Amino acid sequence: MIAKELLEDVEASTPYKDWRKEIPQHIFLVSIFARIEDEKPIVWHINYYCPGTEKSATFTTYPTIEFLSESTLANDNPKPLNADEATTAFPEIMERATEALSANYPNHTYNKILATLHQEEQPTWTMNFLTNQAQTINVRVSASNGEIISHKVFSLKDLT
Repeated sequence: MIAKELLEDVEASTPYKDWRKEIPQHIFLVSIFARIEDEKPIVWHINYYCPGTEKSATFTTYPTIEFLSESTLANDNPKPLNADEATTAFPEIMERATEALSANYPNHTYNKILATLHQEEQPTWTMNFLTNQAQTINVRVSASNGEIISHKVFSLKDLT
């Protein structure tokens, strides 16, 4: 899956076109998200932001493309995601992130991954591995070239 191809499918869908008829003002893509678990299909969540209304709209891709919800963003200053620069296919992003996990945290095993494509200085995949050791390993990967940007481990108690 390459982000641009996924967006083309969503933006060609009837649910998206119907929503756009109701929202004629400027919008921009803000993120693409999925929760990944063994043996379950990946359901992509594509989030668009509508400046002026301060709302975002989410579309899902499985089993068909559907409008999921409209909500207020938690971020006060969302950055438009430049999907044209997100040229590395998602399977390669997964491979690089899991290699970084194995190389740097060999004693950790995971059961879920939360994957988010968003805009930083460049389009970036943030891969959060939820481990069986009650920790989260965060691996950030460039969506442009597949290079590891950073990695770190933390637990929920670190956030309090």
